Amino acid sequence: MRVETMGSNEDVGTQIRRIKKLRPSIIQGYGSVLALVASTVMDEKIDIPLPRIVFTDSELLTPSIRHKIEQAFHAPVIDIYGTFETDNIAYECSEHKGYHIAMDSVVMEFIKDGRWVKPGEQGEIVCTVLDNYAMPFIRYNLHDTASFTNAKCACGRSFPLMAMIGGRSDDYLLYPDGRKQSPMRLVGHFDLLADAISEFQIIQKAINNFEVKIVSRSNTSEVLQRKVRETVLNEFPSANVTVKFVDTIDRESSGKFCSVKSLAGKAV
Repeated sequence: MRVETMGSNEDVGTQIRRIKKLRPSIIQGYGSVLALVASTVMDEKIDIPLPRIVFTDSELLTPSIRHKIEQAFHAPVIDIYGTFETDNIAYECSEHKGYHIAMDSVVMEFIKDGRWVKPGEQGEIVCTVLDNYAMPFIRYNLHDTASFTNAKCACGRSFPLMAMIGGRSDDYLLYPDGRKQSPMRLVGHFDLLADAISEFQIIQKAINNFEVKIVSRSNTSEVLQRKVRETVLNEFPSANVTVKFVDTIDRESSGKFCSVKSLAGKAV
């Protein structure tokens, strides 16, 4: 299988030209990067060759990003879960009911407060990688959180299912009552604004102090600003919310996009 790669930091126009030239059967990349390509393709009505399938990896895949990519490329999106240390260790199937754990290459545990969690309960993912011969990883804590299920998948695969990926435990939102919760609930509310927002980043500077960066699809209207503030206030009613409209949002040093950053309780 021939493989061509391009940097996630290349401008969108260059990436689209490369796709048109290569006419790939399969496209794989960060969901946020492919969503930007998809938005440009749809907004500018660009005719591109359609792949057979699109794989996303390395970032939390939100419903709006999945929909945007599928709409532009007219191909199903299959999300893969993995890390730099472990490589790919779980993956979706066509049923999209969770992530099949690659039990032939990893032993995956879900740990909370030093114990194994029950099905449906969230815990930190702890991995023993079976094919790292140079440097073994034994019970290596990824600090990602997820739950698992004993349910059988309709696709017929026997590998067990990881039911939900909640994100990095370090970037969980801190609530005034001391709870730490996955940011996916708040991210899900922002998905409802996908028609108006190209990208967003929520920064929790303190428990009740938020900065939200918005890359708008059309304008920087007061109406959109109000909706963004209300979305955060629905979760944090006493919060001070600053909304900033920007042209771009910086990626992490790895090239990944971080939609939520929680600095609450951390030394910054």
